[in-house]
Amino acid sequence: MVDQPATIGASPVAVAHASGNQGAYLPGLAMRRIAHLYPAARRPMPGTRSPVADAARSLAHTLRPVDVGDAALAELDVLAGLDDDLADEANRIANRIRGVLTGTHPALERAIGSKISHPAVLEILSRCGGPAGIAKTGRRQLTAIAKIHAPRMGEQLVEAITSALDQQTVTVPGTAAADSVLSRLADSVKTVLQQRKTVAEQLEGILQADRTAPHASGGNPRRSNASQRGSCG
Repeated sequence: MVDQPATIGASPVAVAHASGNQGAYLPGLAMRRIAHLYPAARRPMPGTRSPVADAARSLAHTLRPVDVGDAALAELDVLAGLDDDLADEANRIANRIRGVLTGTHPALERAIGSKISHPAVLEILSRCGGPAGIAKTGRRQLTAIAKIHAPRMGEQLVEAITSALDQQTVTVPGTAAADSVLSRLADSVKTVLQQRKTVAEQLEGILQADRTAPHASGGNPRRSNASQRGSCG
């Protein structure tokens, strides 16, 4: 018996189909109704094999076929799940960067906080660190770094950064450590975003292959499969 054929049960379901065995599952509502037919003293716990076995023997109409699914859809599902995790991780680290900037230099956070994930901002943080490191870098070098990743807005970004640095004359405790921390956090965001780019390319490759592959139905195989299974509410 497989409780979740689409996740942890995908492997045994695939093995069953490869062996020529037809898979089926008992919907939860039907299983609960069948379980209530047992005397209270012998009533099985939800999820046990007794209702499923009895339904397979005498109530075959309550079972639903288990399909191994479309290979492309399965790959898309796995990659999309990874992309969701990577997006959450990128947001988490970006929020951490904003938190460090808020604690050490609020004006700088206001200037670049909404653009933390922009390649130019990440490169500046990666190479220069926090407020102290950026101030030591100098306007000319900052502009050169920014324009590589933001040709149009590079000068405007540097102007906003330098103006923000001039607004705070007090050095907050922890500013020196922030240089190292922010540099590493920026590197982490860059790595995660690069992974997302790789996943996006893989997704596009699967979709492109699926669009160009010949199908006997002459249409979208996933759409055909969906029509055969019925609509999902």
